[in-house]
Amino acid sequence: YDIDAKIVPEYSKVELRRPSRPKDQPEQVEEITFTADKEGKFRYRCSITCGSMHPFMLGEMIVSPNRPFWTGVGLAIGLIIALFVMLGIKNTSKN
Repeated sequence: YDIDAKIVPEYSKVELRRPSRPKDQPEQVEEITFTADKEGKFRYRCSITCGSMHPFMLGEMIVSPNRPFWTGVGLAIGLIIALFVMLGIKNTSKN
């Protein structure tokens, strides 16, 4: 995703740099908006040597569709439809 960010706590800013553009100077921004538009596993690591445990500062971001959300939405719609059908059947049987 070509993002290298460094938090600067003294200034409440984020220093943003694009590694693919080595000549560009880092820019100071308030926040970074990130849109994960590719599925997969993305590994990242700390890019600033900060101490003896630095080699172990690794992470993995997993990007996948939010299937549980859409499953829940589908179930909720199905229950609402079933409720209307059942209420409709009960109302017509009274007449």
